[in-house]
Amino acid sequence: MALPTNSMRFMSGPAEEDIQLYDIIVYEHINGSLYIHRVVRIEEPNEEHPNERFFLFQGDANSY
Repeated sequence: MALPTNSMRFMSGPAEEDIQLYDIIVYEHINGSLYIHRVVRIEEPNEEHPNERFFLFQGDANSY
């Protein structure tokens, strides 16, 4: 299930442009829950989203 727009926000730490593949990220879901996941994919700005960088996160307990 896709998350709604603005359902996550970075709480503190490195700037978004400094996040790299396989970094461990803590983020707050729109419902207030905190999640600790690993970055498993980064999609850089492109024609579909020229001003945004997209991240795919996955918990370490899950295979990828």
